[in-house]
Amino acid sequence: MAGDASGPEMNLISQSVENANARIRYFRIAFGAASPQQRVGRSEIIGILRDVAGSGRIVTDWQPGGELPRQQVKLAFLLLQCFESAMPWGGANYG
Repeated sequence: MAGDASGPEMNLISQSVENANARIRYFRIAFGAASPQQRVGRSEIIGILRDVAGSGRIVTDWQPGGELPRQQVKLAFLLLQCFESAMPWGGANYG
């Protein structure tokens, strides 16, 4: 260990904390309760996807036009998680 605040250990810890925060924000929408009147802003959607992509295996290019119902964003986030899980196995197996 380098012993200083700017060493590689602190960078690794900082990246881990940023990754965990991004995942928590993603999971709050994907698995949290969503009433029909709740909405999620465009900047929040893009920010969450950008932050999660920095630590994930997939890149998402979703350009929402504005605020969307939280239930729709929740569904999209859950679908993205399914895609991310299926990709290492070659996608869906039809047969």
